[in-house]
Amino acid sequence: MEVGYISSANGGSTWSSPATVAGPMSLSQIADSTQGSMIGDYISTSVISGKAVSAFAVGKAPSGGQAFDEALYTAGPLSVTGGSTASTTHGAATVPSPHTTRPLPIRH
Repeated sequence: MEVGYISSANGGSTWSSPATVAGPMSLSQIADSTQGSMIGDYISTSVISGKAVSAFAVGKAPSGGQAFDEALYTAGPLSVTGGSTASTTHGAATVPSPHTTRPLPIRH
């Protein structure tokens, strides 16, 4: 899995190129819950003074007899920029801010 970042400066009409901010990591490095791996539940991006700050879980290979080495990390400040990649979402709600960010889906 990887954690990525993209941003838009025009309400989501176009997006910047994707950037990897963490990973790759293996699903075996993520602690299971009773409903399976829940790493996607612990990801967020906030824009503060025009810069994005993201928080996300990262699993690393355990050491010293530990079962897991998983913690929350941050990336930022990240630039909120536009790009030339057109949005493929149809019927999206109007975004009140001209600066929009979103974490990329976790790939595995």
